[in-house]
Amino acid sequence: MCDFTNLYSEENGFVLRCKHCESYQIGYGGLMLSLNSIDYMRFCELLQYLSGKELPFEAMQSRNIVIPTPYAGVNFLLCQQEIRTLHQILAAAENEKLAQSMLALFRCSG
Repeated sequence: MCDFTNLYSEENGFVLRCKHCESYQIGYGGLMLSLNSIDYMRFCELLQYLSGKELPFEAMQSRNIVIPTPYAGVNFLLCQQEIRTLHQILAAAENEKLAQSMLALFRCSG
């Protein structure tokens, strides 16, 4: 059974990580994804790539960017600003994960 740690949460979304199996749950825009660690890393890499793409101004607010998930028939449909927000959530969660890992090292060595 999973025992989730909150890596990041705000009104727009959250990222949780299981202490045992290292699976992740991402909540955003009315959806929640449960991903294994490999799929989570791929998802983060894709969002990082897409958040850096420049689009014409008129396309920035249109939900015209499809983000695939590991589940057949389930995709995110987001605009550029939503992609950037989701990327910021994932980046903040990654920073928290690294901080927790460093604290764990200090606890083990102390």
